[in-house]
Amino acid sequence: MGMKWLRYKNGLLAMIVLILAGCQQEPFLDIGSVILEGKQNQLILQINSQITKGQDEQDTYLEDALVLVYKEGSKEPVRHLYGNTGDAFKLLLPDGTWRFMILGNLHREPESLNLDAIQNMSFCMDSLRISRGLPMSLDSVIAIEGDKTLALELRQILCKVNAHITIPSSLQGAEIRSVQMKAAYKYATYFEGAERSFTKNDLDVLMLEEGARLTDVLVYLPEQHLGSVSEIVSQRQRTLSNAPVGAAYL
Repeated sequence: MGMKWLRYKNGLLAMIVLILAGCQQEPFLDIGSVILEGKQNQLILQINSQITKGQDEQDTYLEDALVLVYKEGSKEPVRHLYGNTGDAFKLLLPDGTWRFMILGNLHREPESLNLDAIQNMSFCMDSLRISRGLPMSLDSVIAIEGDKTLALELRQILCKVNAHITIPSSLQGAEIRSVQMKAAYKYATYFEGAERSFTKNDLDVLMLEEGARLTDVLVYLPEQHLGSVSEIVSQRQRTLSNAPVGAAYL
């Protein structure tokens, strides 16, 4: 009787170890996944930020990402992952064409994952914390066939504006202690084509002040798709009088 119990106990322990090992080795994380027909391909997403000229480490810092995958014609995601970008994002998808919507440095999960809600998401510039990373996004339709690793780059949705201010010789001794950035939008959208329309009430005056002489200005502003003026061909023509209505200016 003692020998049978020992064998039974050892067998039970082996089963527990196998179960725990299976849990630890589970490689694919799908939060709220929808069951999809067909062979499930193993995908690894390597998510990074785009690097362009004039950017520094702070501009490209990416802390976390929300990954949503939509099937054509569907408003609800079939795959939903959120986590630290230091880890690879892994998921299962069958062959087909899928729409990937990714938001970077969101620092939270939105209440609604509906496609319309995600596509029209906006944020207030007052809540922007540069030290935690700039808002980023990606909207891409990707064809999947077989297991693969996808390298995806998120675009920064704010414009970095550097300005150096010089004082003419005729005003030597003068100091600049504040600068106004006029007609700067209070809100920005994560994706192009968002339906939210901003009005004049959404325009703000961004005031930059320092206790000492102010000669260099660095600000981040939302993109403005207000049109263009085809007649402008040189930097000298980029004046307030030639700018589209509502354009931001110093």
